[in-house]
Amino acid sequence: MSAGFYIFPMFELVSLVLQKATQHLNMILRNNLKIVSPLFKHHFPADIAEEMALPQRIFPPEKISMDWQQRQRPGAGLFNLGNTCYINVILQCLTYTPPLANYLLSYQHSQSCQQQGFCMMCTMESHVRKVLCSSATAILPGAVLRDLKFIGEEFEYGRQENAYEFLRCTLDAMHRACLSCHLDVSSEETTIVHQIFGGFMKSREDQLGLCLVSRCKKKAAASKKVTVHRAPRVLTLCLERADQWTGTKISKFVEYPEYLDLRPYMSDTAGEPLLCSLYAIVVHSGDTCLEGHFLCYAKASNGLWYKMDDESVDNCDIHTVLGQQAYLLFYKTFPYPKLAPCLLILLRVSATGDNSFLHPSMLSFLCYPIPVLLSLLDSLCKVPLVCSLKMVL
Repeated sequence: MSAGFYIFPMFELVSLVLQKATQHLNMILRNNLKIVSPLFKHHFPADIAEEMALPQRIFPPEKISMDWQQRQRPGAGLFNLGNTCYINVILQCLTYTPPLANYLLSYQHSQSCQQQGFCMMCTMESHVRKVLCSSATAILPGAVLRDLKFIGEEFEYGRQENAYEFLRCTLDAMHRACLSCHLDVSSEETTIVHQIFGGFMKSREDQLGLCLVSRCKKKAAASKKVTVHRAPRVLTLCLERADQWTGTKISKFVEYPEYLDLRPYMSDTAGEPLLCSLYAIVVHSGDTCLEGHFLCYAKASNGLWYKMDDESVDNCDIHTVLGQQAYLLFYKTFPYPKLAPCLLILLRVSATGDNSFLHPSMLSFLCYPIPVLLSLLDSLCKVPLVCSLKMVL
């Protein structure tokens, strides 16, 4: 179901390299993790025949660019008009989602939009351009606030709401705005929104309830395994911060990595590494889940991190980002898939300080920050570095 390109047969080494990141993700999974996107569906064997049918393509996947097409300073902050911080953080995280921002900045949707009346994609296109192109330090997300009821009937202006629910409803409204007529399920999955945020989960139930094991005639507990069958280009994760029984806030710190490999959690664990990088998080501050304040941290197109707290946008570093009690995590797939093994090795060096296994020709690259290194790898160093890796492995 998934395809990719892998330079070297080095999966065992990759697993060792990302052992620490895997431990972080395991910790996240134990803390009631949820995949936010309503476009992330369960995939069962009965779906396979339908998936094989050739869909009508709404948006060609080859035109989706995971890296920024324009690089600039961070955009404007967003005014809080009273309990609208949950809206602001989601708008900012979506604004700094590279494949979505690239598409919205191109005017492709508005130039061909056939929606009558409210269109969430047109609203987002206007908003993103206003944020990234405005000379003001802060703007008012007026169109979003005006059409709040169209995004989700449960939202009331002036009342504190959940950022998780607003993200879910916003993605769903954007997806619907891309559908101009009745289409089959396979064709609906070709919208730009679905191709960025959508994916499939695969569920395998070994037993239903308690079962009698025929071999030893003993009762055994049922087990259920859920894996990622098809990963999205952008993975949105929610750490449950409300106790399901008491409703009290869970303030436990959960460690999460800047880079993670999804491959161990895929249905097919033996493929090439599927590397994702963190680009935004949402944080909730406050003693209870029913009140408090939302703020976010996002990585701008210039490669730098910023703390975005309503109208204020301030510089910060990755260490500050990774030290937060995150509520929502946004990861995007690595835009240089052919170079993922190279980055994994360099991450190992960064984490352990051990560069003894590197070929001497690779040592000169270690003085560069990771974003600069990626650019160098992509433009200048592919052949030398690949040759060096072959000599090492």
